[in-house]
Amino acid sequence: MDSKQLQKNSLIFINQLHLKIFGHQMGPTTNRFLKGLAWLSWGSLISIGLLFITNLMAGRWLGPTQYGKYSLVISLNPLLITTMMLGFNTAAIKYISVAKSKKQQRKITTTFLLSIGIFTLITTILLFVFKTPLGQLLKVSQAVLIFAILYTVSLVAQQATESIFKAKQKFKLLSKLTISSAIVITIIFFSAFFLLKNTTFTSYALASIGGCLVYLVALLFKQKVKISSFSASKFMTLLNYGKYATLGNINGFVLNNLNRLILNKFLGPSSVGLFTAYTNASLLILGQLTIIFLNVFFPTAAKHQNPTAIVNKINRLFKLSFIPFTLINILVIVFVLKLYGSQYQLKLSYAILFSINAMAYSAAQILLWLNNSLGVSGIKSTVIASSVFSLISLPLNIGLISQFGIYGAVTTSTILSLSFYFLFKNKLQNQNNK
Repeated sequence: MDSKQLQKNSLIFINQLHLKIFGHQMGPTTNRFLKGLAWLSWGSLISIGLLFITNLMAGRWLGPTQYGKYSLVISLNPLLITTMMLGFNTAAIKYISVAKSKKQQRKITTTFLLSIGIFTLITTILLFVFKTPLGQLLKVSQAVLIFAILYTVSLVAQQATESIFKAKQKFKLLSKLTISSAIVITIIFFSAFFLLKNTTFTSYALASIGGCLVYLVALLFKQKVKISSFSASKFMTLLNYGKYATLGNINGFVLNNLNRLILNKFLGPSSVGLFTAYTNASLLILGQLTIIFLNVFFPTAAKHQNPTAIVNKINRLFKLSFIPFTLINILVIVFVLKLYGSQYQLKLSYAILFSINAMAYSAAQILLWLNNSLGVSGIKSTVIASSVFSLISLPLNIGLISQFGIYGAVTTSTILSLSFYFLFKNKLQNQNNK
């Protein structure tokens, strides 16, 4: 059976499942969404396998301390990327996907790429000029900060490419890029570790940078940029939407990544490594499914102005899947932590808490992006909610982590995710009833 036939049979099965759960056949929007989802699913399944092995070996061979430093590199990028992107990547998906002509798409795409190119250059120069005081402020070494800057620059290329291809619904190409990136990361890490004898976090950081640059190569070959196509009006459109996304990114850093810096401050990089191992294990399957879903969901939902049916389906699926997925995920976490090795402490209480947190986080992310797909008004309400929760999370993280360590970090994350989920569930349902 070839891939096209397998995809067709999968869609038939999903349609029958949809009919059984929701009582009606899939509409054209759902059908289009699932076709894109199918392409990304195949690519992600292959990349998940490769990256799982690579990440696992990195954790085992580098140990909790060096693995924790690598985690700090990754955790800093949401903060550093803020002024490189200014939310234009999210805005680009929204406005490229709804552009009424190829000419409009080209203008938005060119404006988007030229703008973030200038933003990234200016930000990178400033970060290197002020890297010493910034490292002292964030309580990280200069080596960690330098690699965080380099990784963030490469991530700009990846996110720009993904934004354009998602908006144009080139999911087959994105699937191939996902696989190619995973292959490059695996090759570079194993080469650095075995051939160059690099046993520090830099081996994995360099591999991650290489994986991001795969997307840049695709962008250079697939997307032509003409300076004459730059549009000041399109720039202002992207900026108007992007300013809210920028605030959202800052809030996202506070809500999702600052806990690792706080852990590093109170308990050191080894605790960050242990926290990362449990987080990665809890999101090994669930997190990837959420990413695949959102990659297709946002550009599709952006065209669908009435979210009533979508939010009802998401709520129903969350209720049906919460208990079984949580239990399965506990087993996954225990299994993965065993593979990480004896350096990583295995606790059933950790596994339970991280599994619940992963379910809450995934559900919250889906509703958050559904709200963002409504346009400026949607992302504005997301930013306001995120800002309030960020203010709450900072003292909550400091208080709980200083007293309870990793227990405090995961508990805070779960409280915030569930708060997001119920807030946006009620908000979207109330909006639909108006």
